[in-house]
Amino acid sequence: MLRHATLFLAPLALAAAANAQQMTLFGRTYLVQRFDYTAEIRFQHPDPNLPGVQVGLNEVEGAAWLGVGRFLLASSEMRDVGSYENMVLEATLDVDPAGVVTGLSYVRTMLVNDAVPPPTGLGDPFDLNPRGIAVNPTAFGPGAGGNAVVGDRTALLARGLDVASGTLTGTNLAVNPPNNDLEDLLWVPDVTGTDGTLWTIDQSASMRVEVFTSAGAASFGFPVGRTRDPLLTGEPKGLSWLGDGGTLPPALRGQGGVVLVALDDTGPALEAYRRDGAFLGLVSLVDPALDPGTGGALQTESLCFDAATGRLFLWQQGTSGLDNFVYVLSPDCNGNGTADSADLLAGTSVDVDLDGAPDECQAYLGGAFCAGDGLDPAVTTPCPCGNAGAAGRGCANSVVAAGGRLAVSGSTAVDPGTGTDTLVLQGSGMPATVACIYLQGDLTTDTVFGDGVRCASGTLLRLRTKINAGGASSFPDTTDTLSLSQRGGVVPQSGVTRYYQTYYRNSAAAFCPPETFNVTNGFRILW
Repeated sequence: MLRHATLFLAPLALAAAANAQQMTLFGRTYLVQRFDYTAEIRFQHPDPNLPGVQVGLNEVEGAAWLGVGRFLLASSEMRDVGSYENMVLEATLDVDPAGVVTGLSYVRTMLVNDAVPPPTGLGDPFDLNPRGIAVNPTAFGPGAGGNAVVGDRTALLARGLDVASGTLTGTNLAVNPPNNDLEDLLWVPDVTGTDGTLWTIDQSASMRVEVFTSAGAASFGFPVGRTRDPLLTGEPKGLSWLGDGGTLPPALRGQGGVVLVALDDTGPALEAYRRDGAFLGLVSLVDPALDPGTGGALQTESLCFDAATGRLFLWQQGTSGLDNFVYVLSPDCNGNGTADSADLLAGTSVDVDLDGAPDECQAYLGGAFCAGDGLDPAVTTPCPCGNAGAAGRGCANSVVAAGGRLAVSGSTAVDPGTGTDTLVLQGSGMPATVACIYLQGDLTTDTVFGDGVRCASGTLLRLRTKINAGGASSFPDTTDTLSLSQRGGVVPQSGVTRYYQTYYRNSAAAFCPPETFNVTNGFRILW
């Protein structure tokens, strides 16, 4: 959308962060801070004929998290504040020594992509209309090698952008067909991390996500927003890859990775999808903690996620220099008014199982054990083929060198609604679609087991067989009628200890002959 151009000649004061409020998304409590990014991300006007003129980032259309506190931000409507229209910037998230977010700062202008410089204060011709930006850490596809992919709405291309130099690489992937109106894009790595798929939002009448292979072939697609559910009113705007791990809301873990789709101000909401396109759930973004200012409703144009801290960033597109807010959502699983990352930094919370969440939020006592990483002093049996996995995980398999991982979410506390526990075993890092078995034992040992090391022993119970999707599965899931304690024959809060692992098919016989199966790390639960 295009608006009348205006020019900021006077500097704006940095906007102070509002007092953090609380809200709930997918069952997890978050602290919400709102920052005016037009006021905070300020920089010299790109036109050399305007020395000393400062402008502020306006109307973010795409956001990507680079890690280590850094963002890539794209705007196709900077002319609203008198700058060049199409820009990609780098900014940082400012965090104080206590781990509290205090604001944002400008780092550099990476790309000013206009055909010719504009007359001061007027509109300009352009050759790139950036709607969406993503980072591709794999060796395949546009932006490969940790560079960026910029969505060009005019040319309907995904364009590679070299992050170090801030220049377009010339690597383009056409997204039409099937897209007619490219609104955002996202790179989703596969389970091995060596390839992936490009996800795009088509905001035309079809309102779909369209997925492409790294080679550029259309792979699959599915309806989102009101084309998926006619009762919804929002149109799809933004995409974000969450991955999998302890910093996700428990309801979204164990899925092998999750993609969020943001719906716009006609019905602000977030939809969650698995990497195979399966719908996982929806939450409304109509919440007092997300005050959109004078605009009336939240216009989440883009979003991104920091897996290390679990922070979710919602970028609102306001108007010309007004109501351009980023909402920083920091997990606060214990509801104490302090972000989880700050609790862990201060030592007021601990994370023995290294899942990124304070252990007091998980009402079981125990944690991960039996790692096939060659580092666990309690494991005397090495991986059988020298195939040690990454720290805390099982022995390496033929698909994931880091090895399979077993994590746990939920609580041993009895839920009043169901009368039983809410614990979920979450397996990941396994071959994409193989069968796996969730196993419970009442004693421990360590012994070679297929291509891995098994520590769960004694009376062994096969809890359930699952078929992985994207190398991941969980037990119990929505298809199960019994909880973990019911299936395992234990009583919540009884004080007994049980040991869990997941073993799975790995039929690459040449990987670690002669066996064709492997096992994750273990998890110890004190019921």
